[in-house]
Amino acid sequence: MENLSKALLMAGGMLIGILIASLFIYEMLYFSGHAKTFHLEAEKVRVTEFNSAFEKYSHKSEITAHDVVSISNYIRQWNLDNPLAQITSTGTVLEADVQEFLKDNQKKYVCKLEYSSEDGRVNKVKITEKI
Repeated sequence: MENLSKALLMAGGMLIGILIASLFIYEMLYFSGHAKTFHLEAEKVRVTEFNSAFEKYSHKSEITAHDVVSISNYIRQWNLDNPLAQITSTGTVLEADVQEFLKDNQKKYVCKLEYSSEDGRVNKVKITEKI
């Protein structure tokens, strides 16, 4: 009789242990789903902030030579800091030509953007002279 009661206590302890472990696993899965959602939302915010640096110029009907230099410097710095996520640009100013480009430059320019199909991030900037 004594062995039977000990066996029942051990079986009950095992059952309670399995229930606690199952509850722990369920909670981990539940919170990991929230973490994934939080991560995706945070990534969307980062992409929006990144894109806004360019969209403030692309939404204007025309930009100045100083804006072109600002965009070029931002792209250059981004490409140095992020070699795996390069931004291609056309019509931008080279570092050696900045002073000459800005000298008496009253021309107006237009900025067009292309977005990555993977994450919606700006991946190409095209600056052309406004005609």
